[in-house]
Amino acid sequence: MLEVSSGTTSATIHIQDGHILWAHVSSLPSSLNDVLRPAGVELNPVEAAEIVAESNGSQCHVADVLVRRRIIEAQQAHELLRQHIEERVRLIVTLPDAKVNFVAKKLRKLQSVRFRQSEFPVIHPREGRAAPLTLMRVSTTSMSNTVTSDSEQMELLASVLALSGVLGAAIINKDSGSLLLSEGAEVNNSTIQAELTLLATLGGEAEDVVSVAGERCFILRVSKRRPALAVHVVFSLNQVNVGMARITLARACD
Repeated sequence: MLEVSSGTTSATIHIQDGHILWAHVSSLPSSLNDVLRPAGVELNPVEAAEIVAESNGSQCHVADVLVRRRIIEAQQAHELLRQHIEERVRLIVTLPDAKVNFVAKKLRKLQSVRFRQSEFPVIHPREGRAAPLTLMRVSTTSMSNTVTSDSEQMELLASVLALSGVLGAAIINKDSGSLLLSEGAEVNNSTIQAELTLLATLGGEAEDVVSVAGERCFILRVSKRRPALAVHVVFSLNQVNVGMARITLARACD
């Protein structure tokens, strides 16, 4: 896996056996609905959470679940994912002054849907134009305490999305502030990093950061069970109050 950083933007490209499995950029949304929207498909938060949980429980690609549930056809799923990944790869290779970490991490559930690099012509720089990436190797042993598995991230996301009043949620790498997974939640990378810095500064004196805008409540919390991960959750104040939102989120994370 390649971890890319450029200023306040973070990104990842999962590459295995010469194939691209997934790509993510913090400034672009990557929920199931973002993948499906070009096909005119929109899932409600509960259905999306069920699909993520089924993918996690059966150890299969989320695309396989979508096809099994007859939400989209297999060929259509492949093309939607290809378009989604290409858009992100196109942005990643043009990030200015970017640095890349090589991290040993396999996403087994993504292996059933993979793409050859030739399917992403943007990866091959045009004549006279090189992709502006500064490569920097990092030993995997030095990161062993902070890397979490794909199944842990998806399990945490599914458990949070199942809470009463949740409109959307995102899983964040606590150390880098990079977005790992999201569903129904728009994440501002700069805001997340500022909130994580605040929590780190306060130490044990604070467990979460809460903000309210209109009828929505936003909570950032670091998981005690998975200390490498933080969750950013959006609650509807029409369905749950701030106090109950904090309590239920704490139970789901800790």
